[in-house]
Amino acid sequence: MIDIEEFRESLKTPTLSDSRKYDRAPASVVASIDRFVEHRIAPGSFVRAVLSNDLAGAFGTADESSLRGLRDIMLYIHWEVPARCHGSESKVQKWLQGHG
Repeated sequence: MIDIEEFRESLKTPTLSDSRKYDRAPASVVASIDRFVEHRIAPGSFVRAVLSNDLAGAFGTADESSLRGLRDIMLYIHWEVPARCHGSESKVQKWLQGHG
């Protein structure tokens, strides 16, 4: 099993408390992304769609605060989440199954 703290340190990836530059991203969404990365907990439909690069799915399931923060959510994923965890439904599924 991967030690997430070593993993984050090796990538120099900040935690949520260090991510003030993504202030339009709802804290609940960033927390869901962090749980997905750190503990392989399946996110809700909006976060899963964003992680899977499913634009139609993201827009179809987003609430208003998530829509307003979508740019910062995408930036957070792009800069702070390991590439092997997102980008397609296949990558998301593999990560959740412990294969990523």
